[in-house]
Amino acid sequence: MHDSPRWRGLLTRALTLAGLLGLTLSATAAASQLATDGTRTAIERVVAPAFAFAVPERCLLVRVTTDDGGNWGTAGLNLQNLGSCARWAFNGVAIAHRVGGRWEYVGGGSADIPCGGLGVPVAVRLDLRLPCAATGSSQPGPGHQPIYFFSNVAALIKAPGQPVQTELIRPSTIVLFADGSWALQNLHWTDWGSKVAHGNGISNASNGNPSRAQGQRLKTPAQITLSHPGVFFGRTVYRCYQLTVSPPATDLHGCLTDTNGYWSMAP
Repeated sequence: MHDSPRWRGLLTRALTLAGLLGLTLSATAAASQLATDGTRTAIERVVAPAFAFAVPERCLLVRVTTDDGGNWGTAGLNLQNLGSCARWAFNGVAIAHRVGGRWEYVGGGSADIPCGGLGVPVAVRLDLRLPCAATGSSQPGPGHQPIYFFSNVAALIKAPGQPVQTELIRPSTIVLFADGSWALQNLHWTDWGSKVAHGNGISNASNGNPSRAQGQRLKTPAQITLSHPGVFFGRTVYRCYQLTVSPPATDLHGCLTDTNGYWSMAP
């Protein structure tokens, strides 16, 4: 049985994602098609590291384009199975490209994806209904590049042999505990693209009694500040965060730290 406030929050996030990606629970007129068999498996395999947590196969909607030789695909939340997938609900879509017969993860996000920089043809963007950034709409920042942040500060940001965790512009949700028992939701941002960005939202945390999964949800106002923008594996990202939240929760902070090739938001 899902906790009602938490369920409503996850449902809101999922429906927001549907609006961003142009997805519906019924068939659409998009020319893209569902990936099947080996193609689906190959796409799922290469995009898996982009998600902050392991997502069951039934919770992913994997599509391939009918343009450009069917060499582009996406993986996003399967809203048809939202009832059994709420605990894995996430914002955004991961993009894969087949080159020389091999699928590769190229990037993703929930909005303002730099599709041009990723080499995604315009026809493919329309076919897959990608939430691409409008040409010339990049936020001001170092080198006039858009600035990104991460949707999960508890998970590894980058590990040897794995791509960087999917970067987002103005994430609406940030996971604070790896098991998802504490997250910031409904974030609204000001000054994004400047040296310091400010976010206001709701801290949604379990009280841990009798367990994090079954505990009562505690919701309080929260503020998060992102700072120290800099280039990280080819993209400009905010490299530090400071969370301020009301008791009984405690404030958090962290900055991108490299430990033998394993990057995390260490305090």
